[in-house]
Amino acid sequence: MFQLKPLEESFFRIIHNRMPKFSALILCEGKSDAEIIKAVARKQDIELTNVAITDCGGVENIPEIASAIASLARLSRRLELLATVIDLDDKTCSERFQSLVNSLNAKDTQVKNVKEVERNIYNARLEASRELDFKAVFVGVEELPTKKHEIEDHMLKLQMLEGKISKDDVRVSRAKELVRSEETLKIIEEASKENVEEAFKPIVRLLRLLGT
Repeated sequence: MFQLKPLEESFFRIIHNRMPKFSALILCEGKSDAEIIKAVARKQDIELTNVAITDCGGVENIPEIASAIASLARLSRRLELLATVIDLDDKTCSERFQSLVNSLNAKDTQVKNVKEVERNIYNARLEASRELDFKAVFVGVEELPTKKHEIEDHMLKLQMLEGKISKDDVRVSRAKELVRSEETLKIIEEASKENVEEAFKPIVRLLRLLGT
C-alpha cells in the first residue's frame, strides 16, 4: 500500500500523474487513522499493491471531506476506485452517509447506485467529470458508552477482546481519551489476528474488498 503525504502533495502528485500507478485510494480523516488502517492490513496479511492511502490532515467535518473527495473524483485521471473512512461521531451511519451525499451533491459530484453492502459500508458510483467506484466506511462502535464514536473505539474493542480492559472501564466521552496514540500500533501487532478482525470488522472488510 502506498502512503501519500502530506495531503497537498498527494493531490498534486495524483492530479499530475507523478505517483507510481495505483488504481484505488483510501482517504481517511487523520494521520493516526491511516497508520491504524495500515497496521490492520499487515496483521490480516492483506496485500494491497495497487492501493494508496492518505488523510485529510485531521479534518473532521463532512463538507471539507466531501470537498477532498470531489476534487479527487474530478481531477485524478488514474483512479478507478475511491474509498473513504469516516468517524460516526454522534450520528447514525445512515445520517452520516446522507450528510456526505448532500455535501458531495453541493460540490457538483453526484452519488449514484447506492447500496449498503453490510453494516457501516456503502457502495456507490461518483459522477463528476467522469465516473468511478466509491466506497464509504463509517467507523465507531455504537455499543460503547461514549458520546462520540470514532476509529479509536475499535482500539478499545480490541483491548476488551484481549481481556485488557472491560466495558465498565470506559467512562469517557471519547475513546481517544483512553487510547495512547504511541501505543496503538504495538497493541494491534501484539493482539491475536482473530481479535483484530473482530474489533476492526468494517475496516477489514474494506481492505479485503480492495484486495480482490
